[in-house]
Amino acid sequence: MAFSGAKTSSAGDDLQTAVRKWLSPPDPSINHNIACESHHEGTATWFTEGDVYKEWKAQGPFVWIHGKRMFSPSPCILNATDDLRSYSWVG
Repeated sequence: MAFSGAKTSSAGDDLQTAVRKWLSPPDPSINHNIACESHHEGTATWFTEGDVYKEWKAQGPFVWIHGKRMFSPSPCILNATDDLRSYSWVG
């Protein structure tokens, strides 16, 4: 009987590990890195070169971007992320 209980405990541990893995949030850096590797130079530069983006960047760190997302992450977000890596509002 003790052997059977140990086997169940191991199966229970495996199930618990599987459920925790399934419930854990995805690592966004994986999708970001894949998208960066397939990013073509100049894609969505209209976003970071546009007046709205430049205005927002001059004013402060909060922005709400909405719309239909076609890619994960979108080329616009990739460009903005790259552009903002060296930019800081802390003065």
